[in-house]
Amino acid sequence: SVRWSESHYYTVLEPLRSAGLAIGSVVPEGELVVVSAGGLDCRSPHLLYRARRYGWSIPDHHLQPDLIERLEKEGATWLAMVAADPPSGPLGRWVRELPTREINLPGGELRLFIYHRAERPVPLFKNGFEAETGPGWSRQDLELLKSSANAARRNRPAKLQ
Repeated sequence: SVRWSESHYYTVLEPLRSAGLAIGSVVPEGELVVVSAGGLDCRSPHLLYRARRYGWSIPDHHLQPDLIERLEKEGATWLAMVAADPPSGPLGRWVRELPTREINLPGGELRLFIYHRAERPVPLFKNGFEAETGPGWSRQDLELLKSSANAARRNRPAKLQ
């Protein structure tokens, strides 16, 4: 029925709404963020929509260091997690040294943990773009890669509508 649908499908999930707004206030525009909140589906817009940021929504049971590192290669520099406690196990050890911002969410049961990955950037090449001593990279290859990266930055939307 319509009444049931309105009460179940169209309710605002308050902790996620607040978390999304907080992510938007901490993560600069144009930055890509990996978000996680419980078993939230990868198609869920709850956090990224409210944050007005692009990125990936990953269920917490899939959130592992190797996945985050692969998303870093795609441009992710922020990790935001909605949970009662900070991560433990391999993920907890992996984020331990990162700059962290912790925000209490309404209701007092959940907190938002925001980690900034820019402090540990992953280099594209061992010696950088400018090095001419790269393994098998010609100057022409490096120029092509630099121009592709610059074109991708120019074509990325500056802000969500």
